Amino acid sequence: NDIKSIGMDINIDSIDLGNQDFHKVFKIKDIKLNNLISKNQKKIRRLQRKQARRIILAKKSKIKLGKNFKKTQDKINKIHTKNCNIKVFALHNLVNQILTFIKSKNINHIIMENLNVKQMTSRDNVNKTIGKNRSKSMKKNILQISFHMFKQILTYKCAMNGVYVSLVDPKNTSKSCSKCGNIDNQ
Repeated sequence: NDIKSIGMDINIDSIDLGNQDFHKVFKIKDIKLNNLISKNQKKIRRLQRKQARRIILAKKSKIKLGKNFKKTQDKINKIHTKNCNIKVFALHNLVNQILTFIKSKNINHIIMENLNVKQMTSRDNVNKTIGKNRSKSMKKNILQISFHMFKQILTYKCAMNGVYVSLVDPKNTSKSCSKCGNIDNQ
């Protein structure tokens, strides 16, 4: 059985698949929750302000939070759940597109970076070249893409379709040559 491999690079804007023969880009702007959050942002803010006022009032008068607090919290939770479901659906669609492409090229091995999202998004990790504020927005974008969820969905769907997924250490993957493996230190 002939093994055909493909490399996968996950960026903030896209997922790139490629080897020596071809290169394919999958846009992932649909997965980011920016559109969904901005659409429901006013509603969520209004409901959260209402909840905050109720909590303050309950603390002052030392009474329990009532049924309306629970109803409002259920509304907030419903909006968040809806946004999450839309994101998971978009991730499944993206993985299905990738698998369809891989099957059309008769590829049976995906090599992807084993990204440490926790380290990438930690408060201590500030990219000095782009500054503190842009680093903060980059971290927010990284978290919105949900690398771990994407990796889980891809792994189990690949297992169902007979495609092997291997994870490699991301160190120097952007600097090393895909053909010879030499590292360019520029």
